[in-house]
Amino acid sequence: MNISEIKEKFPTAYKAIFDEGNTAGFQAGYNKGAQDWCEAGRLHGSQEAVTAERERIAGIQAAAFPGQEALVAELTKDGIKLADAVLKLNAAYKETLNQHKAAFNDDGTPVVPGAKLDEPNPKKEAKDFSALISEYVEAHKCSKGEAIQAIARTNPDAHAAYIQAMNKGGK
Repeated sequence: MNISEIKEKFPTAYKAIFDEGNTAGFQAGYNKGAQDWCEAGRLHGSQEAVTAERERIAGIQAAAFPGQEALVAELTKDGIKLADAVLKLNAAYKETLNQHKAAFNDDGTPVVPGAKLDEPNPKKEAKDFSALISEYVEAHKCSKGEAIQAIARTNPDAHAAYIQAMNKGGK
């Protein structure tokens, strides 16, 4: 007997067998397809997660300042978001700057331990820039160039007046 004869002689049985085979085949194909899609989705999701984590770590490292290596290691280990990590890095850098702030005078020159700063005295007559240089050379036994640099830093007003006088054909 062949399929055509079964179909003619037993149409109800043929239809039941056909429907059952169709359903079983569809279900098997569906299960296989769903399994393949789930596996593809899982792989794609894990690849996206790896890429996102690499970008997060690279971003944290790029935002760090020198000397913050330990904080970078802590932030990357903790899984903190990039934006939050950048805020923490900046806060730590500001704290470092504040700690070192005491090592500098208001004009940016380093504080020299034991050095006495001359208190400004409005009644005191301002010395000529050349006189200040001569005194500095004598006191520090240095070259005139070194004295000019030092006096220009500590007495910017006298230096500016000297330059202005020199540009106008003064002394």
